[in-house]
Amino acid sequence: MIPLKPIVEVKVAALPAVHALTGTDNTGSLVGKGKLTCRKAFKNADHGIITALASLGTNETPSKVTLAGIEKFVAKYIS
Repeated sequence: MIPLKPIVEVKVAALPAVHALTGTDNTGSLVGKGKLTCRKAFKNADHGIITALASLGTNETPSKVTLAGIEKFVAKYIS
């Protein structure tokens, strides 16, 4: 049996960061890529990226690990 609760909790915690990075409801894109593309990138993101997204905004200044994960997500999202 695979424990899904920890996986789901981290993904849910990452959603506000994904929304913030990809644009609000008024500007729903980043460099011309819409929410559907973002959703696909988020769905295929590895655990490191999801953890980085979830930790965004939890501290006053993001750690280098968080920034690296966010950068990796944005690179996958816009490619």
